[in-house]
Amino acid sequence: MVMMMVMMMVMMMVLMKDIVTPVALEEVRGVIRRCLENAALVNYTKITETMKLEDSMMTCDDADCKKKLESLMRLAEMCIEVLQQKEEYHAEAFAWFSDLMVEHSEIFWSLFAVDMDSILEMQHPDSWDSFPLFQMLNDYLHSHGQSVSQSH
Repeated sequence: MVMMMVMMMVMMMVLMKDIVTPVALEEVRGVIRRCLENAALVNYTKITETMKLEDSMMTCDDADCKKKLESLMRLAEMCIEVLQQKEEYHAEAFAWFSDLMVEHSEIFWSLFAVDMDSILEMQHPDSWDSFPLFQMLNDYLHSHGQSVSQSH
């Protein structure tokens, strides 16, 4: 909590227009919001570049569709890992702005949803191959939802 207070004081001093005029909390929130939005995009982009997922999104045969679904599973695992690390390392620092951290996660998952939709559209409609993906996402989101509701 002390770290958060120090961080807020430093940020307010940096944003001050002059030495005596304090910065409104909403202005600080706006800066943090923009930073977290950018962080979600940068982090997700780095993950997908690491996996080279974007290159192979166009078409697929049966074997290729299975590989893409496996890549999507790995991507989901990496996303979960990144968001869990974010929670572990930054939860205390952003305690006053927990709603912005939730927005950050939502932006991150919306980026994932675009890739997920494009891969799932290539799958056969009567296939159960994607069930483990949804089970993993459900487990994470269910446990994450419980931890968020307990912290409020």
